[in-house]
Amino acid sequence: MNINFDKKKLLVIFLLCIIMLTLLYPTDQLVNSTYLNTESCKKKKEMGKDQYNNAGLLNGQKLSDELLEDKKYVIYPDRVFLHFDYHRSYADQSARLGNALKKAIGTCRLYIMPAPMRVFTEETGKSDLDNYTLFMEEIGQHLNPGIYLVDTFPDISAHQDEYVFFRTENSWTARGAYYGCRDLFELMGKDIPEIEKYNEYMFRPFWGTTRHECKEEYSKDSAIYKSLKNIEEDPLYFYLSPKSENREEIVEENSAGEMIRTKKPMITTETVGLGAFVGNDYEYAIVDGKGAKTILVICDRTGNVMVPFLADEFRKVYVINIERADVTAEEIRNIIKEYEVSDVLWVQNVLRMGDGEYCKVLNSIISDEMENEK
Repeated sequence: MNINFDKKKLLVIFLLCIIMLTLLYPTDQLVNSTYLNTESCKKKKEMGKDQYNNAGLLNGQKLSDELLEDKKYVIYPDRVFLHFDYHRSYADQSARLGNALKKAIGTCRLYIMPAPMRVFTEETGKSDLDNYTLFMEEIGQHLNPGIYLVDTFPDISAHQDEYVFFRTENSWTARGAYYGCRDLFELMGKDIPEIEKYNEYMFRPFWGTTRHECKEEYSKDSAIYKSLKNIEEDPLYFYLSPKSENREEIVEENSAGEMIRTKKPMITTETVGLGAFVGNDYEYAIVDGKGAKTILVICDRTGNVMVPFLADEFRKVYVINIERADVTAEEIRNIIKEYEVSDVLWVQNVLRMGDGEYCKVLNSIISDEMENEK
């Protein structure tokens, strides 16, 4: 047996595999975990980006008008999304949570932003949009003075011919988040550059959790399941200004239950879908920015998508995962003092806002405030 020949043969095969991986995946997907300076990320134009249209579809396709099902999920051949069911109790609880949060943060300005859903822009979503209007009115009536309720839907609706909502994920896209941030900055008295001033990038397409969860509702041999399986993936765009640091320190729990801190890019290609923005199962993240003050953001994954735009106007963006972090009212006050927080933003998908299962952080704060009143 020729051992030297076998070694050379294995080496050639190994090198060929490396070349194939490089061709199949963008380079920064392979090195992203090892660098903080993201110049390659900023400068690289991803292959295939310009093949998608404003519907997030390839090759100039138009959105289908063939309605396959309209129950809990609304299903078309090229998209799937959820209905918005109005719960007055969620609206009332959102107001209570907002009032408790304002009490905890003292003189900081508080903004509450229920992030809208795709269904509001669809023909099948007229009653959902009415429910959203009721939800916003109910919250607004019960919020204490000095709290700003941000309705982003009118602005986003004016741009619904753009790719502002994913087709398989219950969330706005980075472009949709931009318009939401524009509404926020207008209330703050800040300017935001036109979106064309940002560098646009696209990472690998993905199927969102809405599609995955919907598939679980049907048997594999059903026509609906097969249609869901064939829905085209969503492209994942993001936008960075030329001055962006794209850098953060993230705090998350490891397998041993220990809280660890890691420096990483704010937008990373290591995670597919919305997890690319800030992170997935993190507790806290401290994002480096360019402004003078710090904004504290309490949010879900939908809110994470706004963070790159916020980082251009604030020195730090302190992000708290609303569904996972354990934080008390006193700890919130300590964060505000240590990081010189001027503004606090609670941004969350409107479907989950006020639902106790998805508001862990605010549930803790309101419990603390009630305890202090005794």
